[in-house]
Amino acid sequence: MPYCLDVPFGKRLRGSEEPNRRPGFLPYCPVHAITAVVPVLNEANHIRDCISSLLKQPEIIEVIVADGGSADETVDISRVNGAHVVQCHRQGRGIQIREGIQYAHADVILVVHADCRLIAGAAGKLLRALNTDSLVAGGAFRMSFASPNTGQWIISGLNNLRSKMTGISFGDQGQFVRNEALDRIGGFPDQMLMEDVELSLRLMRAGRLVFLPRGIIASDRRWKTRPFIKGVTQILCLFGRYLFERRFGKIHEKAKNYHTRYYSE
Repeated sequence: MPYCLDVPFGKRLRGSEEPNRRPGFLPYCPVHAITAVVPVLNEANHIRDCISSLLKQPEIIEVIVADGGSADETVDISRVNGAHVVQCHRQGRGIQIREGIQYAHADVILVVHADCRLIAGAAGKLLRALNTDSLVAGGAFRMSFASPNTGQWIISGLNNLRSKMTGISFGDQGQFVRNEALDRIGGFPDQMLMEDVELSLRLMRAGRLVFLPRGIIASDRRWKTRPFIKGVTQILCLFGRYLFERRFGKIHEKAKNYHTRYYSE
């Protein structure tokens, strides 16, 4: 069963400059279809399986691949497999997603990373959850790894626990949002990184969040290239720093410093 959150915890995390701040939640219109947006950069080895997992689900009417300037065959593979490709400048994942959303035709946006797959039936589960409760603005899925070891069980467990307890989800959990809710919060966050955290926090102003049962299978590639403790520590430090600096209005323009620090390490 879906887990709904009004997320009182988020009240302690939000900054003072929220777009379109509202004193209460307003109901949303029924939704009927999903546009999946996939930000990519040199994802030739993963994009085919990702697109296939999305287009097999009838509720997803289109897949938009937001390409950040791939030098491999990502663009060609995406087009051959039925995706619409939007060429973006190499500006960072969140900015690519924002550009891709501009071409969406459905009333729900689902963001899926290229090395993730959507489990069969998850799209229908998503629409049912939104139509069951007209106050839900968006949410995410419980994620897991394809072949988890002990470390990956811990990572997925922490990810899912954080989402369930606080409403803050990460991009590899298949974040989704009503287009109508995006209008209320001023659009998708215009950030290079931490766009997923920022989206969660802004949506807390626009409605309830829902955390759905298992729906995303993620690749473990990032955890094969870095020591487990170092990787977890880096993410926790960046996450905590972002919440702290956001609370006190010190976020760098487009969160460029987070992007540089994450990918340089």
